[in-house]
Amino acid sequence: MTLVEGDGASVSAFAARLARRADRLAACGDALLRAVEELDGWAGPEADDVRSRLAAQGLAAADAAAALRSGVAVLQGYAVDLGRATAMARHAESWCAARGLVVGADAQVRAVPGVLLLGDGPGGITERGQWLADAAREHAEEAAVRCAAELAPHSRALAVAGDADAHPGVPADPADRGPGGRHRRH
Repeated sequence: MTLVEGDGASVSAFAARLARRADRLAACGDALLRAVEELDGWAGPEADDVRSRLAAQGLAAADAAAALRSGVAVLQGYAVDLGRATAMARHAESWCAARGLVVGADAQVRAVPGVLLLGDGPGGITERGQWLADAAREHAEEAAVRCAAELAPHSRALAVAGDADAHPGVPADPADRGPGGRHRRH
């Protein structure tokens, strides 16, 4: 029985991949801004237009990298909260099991069939076990809601960064490549 769905370590690993993409995106933006400075010997309306476009793209890349880094921080926080909720769920399940209780697929705590629980009633061990199970689920649910709300302002940057094919100018992360150098989908 799993009271808490998800894996904090996987969320953290995904956030680390996005952080590397943010770093590469910021480096590309910096390179574009340096290119503007290196074009100082070129004059005329075409030169001004090229410099203006390069500067705009460089600043846009820097802004996107900053938004992506903010999203990464939210994901890392969620990974910690999810790990905490998972630990709470394991504690609830082991606490219940040690007392002849089981957490069902519906997340309800019941006596193991055939086990007589002496003195169980209001405020008894079944109620305590249910409180532990509910606390774990609620912690995970609250973390997910908070994460979604905090990610909303960064959703565009995360969507673009989550698709490596969306920015061919950003050097690929070797960690995103599978055997033979092919892109690995996450």
